[in-house]
Amino acid sequence: MASCATSYSGIAPEWYRHPPTRVGALQFMAEGTGETPEDAEMNALLNIMAQMGRGLGYSIEDLYMRELSTTGRIDDLGAYIEESYSAEDDEGWHSFILAVAPSGTYYANRSEEYMAMLERENDIRSAIRSAEESYRLNHDTRALTQMLGALDKSLDGPVSDESLQPMTLLSRAIEYLDAIEIDAVSGESVDISMWRRRGLFHPVISEGEVEIVYRRLDSNGNETVSSVVAKTGENGHISYVPTDPYALRHGTIEIRPYIPESLISSLQEADDVLMWPFMEKLDECTVSAELRNAQAGDESCVIAFGSYQANGDAINDSSAFEAFSSYLESAGAGAYPIVVAPGEETEEIHDNLTASYPAGTRFIIVRTGLVDSVSIPQGFAVRADAQIFIDGIEETASAVAEGSSVEDAGANALKKASRIAAGLLLSRL
Repeated sequence: MASCATSYSGIAPEWYRHPPTRVGALQFMAEGTGETPEDAEMNALLNIMAQMGRGLGYSIEDLYMRELSTTGRIDDLGAYIEESYSAEDDEGWHSFILAVAPSGTYYANRSEEYMAMLERENDIRSAIRSAEESYRLNHDTRALTQMLGALDKSLDGPVSDESLQPMTLLSRAIEYLDAIEIDAVSGESVDISMWRRRGLFHPVISEGEVEIVYRRLDSNGNETVSSVVAKTGENGHISYVPTDPYALRHGTIEIRPYIPESLISSLQEADDVLMWPFMEKLDECTVSAELRNAQAGDESCVIAFGSYQANGDAINDSSAFEAFSSYLESAGAGAYPIVVAPGEETEEIHDNLTASYPAGTRFIIVRTGLVDSVSIPQGFAVRADAQIFIDGIEETASAVAEGSSVEDAGANALKKASRIAAGLLLSRL
């Protein structure tokens, strides 16, 4: 390593103007100026020590200035002054110094903080190279995530290279994000296309990842927000059809470039204010589309629903029936005939349905029933089971709910089990 202050005088020595080549050693060169030779030499020594300190990660003037100025050496670093020269011109005195240090001894004195910074910078450069390679291959969302990864690393601690500073990397990430264009066309499925707005031919984004935000029903029948990650093919296109059985089959979905939530959280935790421009740009890149694949229903398919006491007796209260049917309606399952199950046991219900409906009718039998109850400090907790019989297949689920009385807890458990049963049924309709 050679470092020097540029001399504008014509009095610099040859070794200063053309530094010698060395193997296994570092060179530090400096020029100092002053009104006297002593002032010029002191300024040159200060310059040398500043250079050495930058490479070590800490200031060394207070530690070694006296030793270097009196002996011409710094034994801890193995450093010594090999050449020095002073001359005067019209501007005053100039002092030129060449100091040498064995690289092994010098680097062994670097601070732990400085070593950590060098490792951090290497990691950042590696992430940037990966991002640039991904961008070259039209993997824009991957490049975006990798550049944000570089930004995340730069926020872990100090970096000395200006090109690795957080603001610089944030600008590059926003530039990647701003180039991403998403188009969504609604139909029986939502057709999603991704391409790059910049470039001569606006290339498609190959294997681009998008996050699709949709609404679903929870076990209580309430709408909640969820999301799924989908990937385009090499042609930058994907057709999205909801696969979550609890997803609403109608309404609006949002599509945006996918960035891992853990990465966003880490960046915002490190510097929330820094991330504002990026999050605003992410909102700008988000597009909406309408789901139009609500089911039409099937009049030839009859759903028989019944709820029962723990002893098997039918419950005539309609709250569980309404919880079941309203869940299917809210999800956009379509118009299916839903009737009260004519009987208690599955075989009995099926036989009675067969006698009441035309041949070829498809029957789905849903039964929910109370199982047991326990006393708790707040009142009671009751368990209810749900059973679905469809096309010769049985599915079961359980629910537990609380209430101030056994009756209230039982009613809550039956309604919860009924909604769970409706959710299980959605994927089969």
